[in-house]
Amino acid sequence: MEIIGKSVIRKDAWEKVTGQAKYTSDLQQANPLHVQKVISPYGHALIKKIKVSKAKKAPGVRAVITGGNLPLTGEEIRDRYPIAHDRVRYHGEVVAFVVADTLKHARFAANLIEITYEALPVIQSPTEALNSDATLLHEQLGQYIKIGEVNPVPGTNIANRSKIRKGDKEKGWKESEVIVEESFSFRPSDHAAMEARCALGRIGEHGLIGMPAALANSLSLAAGVPLNQLPLLLELIWKSVKGER
Repeated sequence: MEIIGKSVIRKDAWEKVTGQAKYTSDLQQANPLHVQKVISPYGHALIKKIKVSKAKKAPGVRAVITGGNLPLTGEEIRDRYPIAHDRVRYHGEVVAFVVADTLKHARFAANLIEITYEALPVIQSPTEALNSDATLLHEQLGQYIKIGEVNPVPGTNIANRSKIRKGDKEKGWKESEVIVEESFSFRPSDHAAMEARCALGRIGEHGLIGMPAALANSLSLAAGVPLNQLPLLLELIWKSVKGER
């Protein structure tokens, strides 16, 4: 009650406004490993074969990671793998990771990975996705684990159907002087943050892992470790879920 109606200075305000705050991209680690993503060139395709033998033998490579043994993830509905398995559903979806001593080594090895795809029909718009004969992106849509507020429609590309009902629609139409019916669409947009997109993972002497809090729940599910048993060390974050920082 002592702070209601008063201006309260954030604990990290001075460091941020003076430029002294250290964000993820500012942190320097001794001899870190580097990761290079291998992404899909297709918007929708089956993954028929992945050959990683050449990449594993490349200089400086510590590991090559592909999908297949990872759990589904997602906040509202768990419908995607961290690394694509059997199928890619959008251009740029991650198919493999190469971990190496340097970024140069990782990029070189990533180019050695051979992937065979079988292209599938691509959905170009939300309107097309709603067509009754549209290609299904998630054939197991009704089987995914989800939160109670999400209502997917199995057998379609509708991940969630929300119903909003207020008042008497028919009465409203009759009393309206003008009725306008039209379809509207908007270009995608996203709020921008000054902090560069980056990620830094580390394990400390007590097994502490530094990460944004938003990733803690996903890691808990993937590792099978209760969230309250997953200690966290958090760095400053310039942009959170809605850019409010």
